[in-house]
Amino acid sequence: MDTQAQKLTLIQWVAALDDPRTIQQLITLKRQSQSEKPLPKRVLGDGKDVQEHVSDDFNDPIDAFKDYMP
Repeated sequence: MDTQAQKLTLIQWVAALDDPRTIQQLITLKRQSQSEKPLPKRVLGDGKDVQEHVSDDFNDPIDAFKDYMP
């Protein structure tokens, strides 16, 4: 199902709603989504140098999982 068909199905579902609580939840969701600021654009390399140190035993088996290892 493409996006347009999903939107139409959702509109029809909302139009048929009779439950005031569900309608209020949808109104709240709409307000929250309109008030959210868009995420900043990601830039290649933003996370560079975030991890400063990796332990020497990083790839060693974890003792707690030895029972599950062959």
